[in-house]
Amino acid sequence: MEDPIPAPPKTGTQSFFESLRSFHRSKTDCQIGGVCGGLGECTPLPAWVYRVVFLLLLISFGVGPVLYIILWACVPEAEDVQPEQE
Repeated sequence: MEDPIPAPPKTGTQSFFESLRSFHRSKTDCQIGGVCGGLGECTPLPAWVYRVVFLLLLISFGVGPVLYIILWACVPEAEDVQPEQE
């Protein structure tokens, strides 16, 4: 019986997009709606990087707020983790 062929190593882009599958709005790292905090929680980049990107999109093209509002409306909020009762 032959050994199964190992899967190729994941590239940075593949792991980045796989981490976005668990994307949700943050309840803890929230300045306006939790979109940038949620991106920071589920990707390797910190939330401040996403805040700067949205700010640059606002200044250069004016689409930062529109994109943020769309994400705010479409991305689910993080679920509450309830402590187990004994």
